[in-house]
Amino acid sequence: MNFPAGAAESSTRIVRQRGRGARLVAVVAVAALAGAGAVALAGGDDPPRRVPPTATEAYETGAKRLLAAWSFSYRGTVHAAVPTALRPGPEGTRDATVEGTVHLPLSITRERAVDARGDAVEVATSGASVWSRSATSAARLADAAWAAEAPDTSAEATDPMADRLGIALIADAVRSGGSVRQVGDGDDGRVLRAVLPVDEDERRDRCRHCRRLDGALAGGRVTVTLDASGDVTRAEIRARGGAVEVALDLDVHRTDDLDALDPAGIAAPPRDALPAADLAAAAFTPVELGVLPTGWVLTDAHIGPGTDVWPACPFLSLQYHDLRAAWRSEGMSLLVTTADCPGPTDPRGHPFSTGAFTGTIVLGDGVVSDGTTQVRFHSFLPDHRAAELLASLQPFASS
Repeated sequence: MNFPAGAAESSTRIVRQRGRGARLVAVVAVAALAGAGAVALAGGDDPPRRVPPTATEAYETGAKRLLAAWSFSYRGTVHAAVPTALRPGPEGTRDATVEGTVHLPLSITRERAVDARGDAVEVATSGASVWSRSATSAARLADAAWAAEAPDTSAEATDPMADRLGIALIADAVRSGGSVRQVGDGDDGRVLRAVLPVDEDERRDRCRHCRRLDGALAGGRVTVTLDASGDVTRAEIRARGGAVEVALDLDVHRTDDLDALDPAGIAAPPRDALPAADLAAAAFTPVELGVLPTGWVLTDAHIGPGTDVWPACPFLSLQYHDLRAAWRSEGMSLLVTTADCPGPTDPRGHPFSTGAFTGTIVLGDGVVSDGTTQVRFHSFLPDHRAAELLASLQPFASS
């Protein structure tokens, strides 16, 4: 039936029509009215009630946010007399107050610990490398010399997933927690507790990309406090692996700021810890990059008489990274050695020279020599950018 434009048709007329179609229209109309009434009773346009996340959901969200942080600072107390991956450095007193900073993507940490007598220890880490210095007070640390700690050559330490040390590991520990339950909810935030993995298989099941945890943490418990945004603001770890007891109680402040770690402060430990006598006695001229792009910094440095690969080749190894980079692979590494040290060459390399150094370069990698000193370099930079950096090669400036 066609109705004139603008005409109104009454519900009475619909009901009076015989047949199934009219009855169906009536039923639909009644259902619509009932639904409208239900909406009105429910509050009309009021937004739906927000269901708070479960303890497990809230914990996992906070743990993921901490693991994805660019940087964070912390302060609190520790209880650990024996060095562990979470507490590297020299053996010290059992209890200390600590404060430090972490650059998580590059696994760089810097921490000061002071015991009840006032003795202070500062520990810096970069990947798997550790440096420390100590003094009778925190005020005297600035005058103390940095020393490199002996590297851990165990199979666990050389695992690619073990190249993170210090409080940087707390992000992996928190993310690996399971069996979550809520233990508090006060003015400071929601408090959740989880159990740490008992072995590496359990850790991989919970967080495949987390770094390997120290055995001293096996089966321990981690307690976190979450703020209104879901960020971890406090982290506690209590664990006892064998005879090693570890306890941390830290206030955490996520910064995601490049200023969290000072570039000069990052470069000081690896640079200062190089023995001046070894540099002076080297059979080659120790060199380094003299000009670094904004945000770049020296993150690691080692000098030695030789390696298992090149036992007759003394070397100076230097690592540079961009603090704005999300991966440790972004940067440049130099291996400085004698000109006659054998090594692989890439047949695709094209001629390259900078100052007194000549050699080849391809895809940001290559080797140059001045007849006495050889510099092997590796990066993921375009050739022209790598060449610009190498053009600044200069004698290494030891402290």
